Amino acid sequence: MSNFVYVDNSNVFIEGKRVSAVRKALVANIYDAMNKNIIDNSYRLDFGKLHSFTAGSDPAKIKRAVLFGSRPPANDSLWGIAERAGFETIIVVRNAANKEKKLIQVL
Repeated sequence: MSNFVYVDNSNVFIEGKRVSAVRKALVANIYDAMNKNIIDNSYRLDFGKLHSFTAGSDPAKIKRAVLFGSRPPANDSLWGIAERAGFETIIVVRNAANKEKKLIQVL
């Protein structure tokens, strides 16, 4: 069976910051992290590990891995790192209100 992996960069990054805050004991639990808006700003997502995790023991099982996100600053290396880890990247431009409406439609 083939795996299809679709990742919304913003959601994974934001929730990862919350989980990291709990793991580092900055907050008691994930509910407090959400309700009190406590995050770990040092958290970074390892795309290679994410790709390996979704593949399990056989990387050939991944038929397609896509990372969706908004247009980054010109000097942002995130997308290149994700591509080298095996992700196809789909980048959209935020709307005039700086929201990711088009990204939600793409997903």
